[in-house]
Amino acid sequence: IGIPKGSIGEHLYDAKLFLDTPSLFAWTVVIICMSILFERVFLWGLSKLLKRLERMGAAMIAVENLSKSFQGLPALEGLNLSFPEGAVSCIMGESGCGKTTLLRILMGLEPPDSGRILGLEGKRLSAVFPEHRLCENLSPLSNLKLVCGGSRSRQQLLQDLEATGLEDCFHKPVRELSDGMRRRVCIVRALEVPFDLLFLDEPFRGLDAATRLRTMALVKEWAAGRTVIMVTHDPEEPALMGAVQTIQLD
Repeated sequence: IGIPKGSIGEHLYDAKLFLDTPSLFAWTVVIICMSILFERVFLWGLSKLLKRLERMGAAMIAVENLSKSFQGLPALEGLNLSFPEGAVSCIMGESGCGKTTLLRILMGLEPPDSGRILGLEGKRLSAVFPEHRLCENLSPLSNLKLVCGGSRSRQQLLQDLEATGLEDCFHKPVRELSDGMRRRVCIVRALEVPFDLLFLDEPFRGLDAATRLRTMALVKEWAAGRTVIMVTHDPEEPALMGAVQTIQLD
């Protein structure tokens, strides 16, 4: 325990050296009490840490034995996988392997034939679909206002559109925009909705390299700390999005 000046060790050493029995017993009791106290504090902190790790381990969206067929043709068969919460997961695979079907089942848009999904209870969902699903006669700004209500100011919405390079088309009808521009409007619209879980089905399809990186930066900023499940065909996108796992569907 050492004997620096004024320490318990020094007092204990002096008590032994000068045969000061009362002081020796007193400082021994102090050391025992402090040992018990530190042990309890340590064990309390350890139990808190273990509980937190258990919660983190349990914070998963689990797909158990999921199957889905269309007109007798299987799209998914006995699928088992999990998605960690608060992180990005990517799903890859050949066309027709069931990636979009899986997302639609997770979103509650398609019922499974069998199996179950755990961990979605009470979560707010937002999505970028393969198709645009925009109001064609409205401007990008008006499309955003439809989903966010009054939660975002007009200036904030304009800034979000500008962040993806759409500053020249704030008030144009969506029908006059290119496919890549519409794609970016869809992405910004999905981010404007309050969400806990974001589904992205090939969100950056058709964007040039610079615009894709610019749009990805906005998505990562908005989705930081929240769960993102993304379908992609591009092998670079999982790393660019900081995905913690990439699931290959066959």
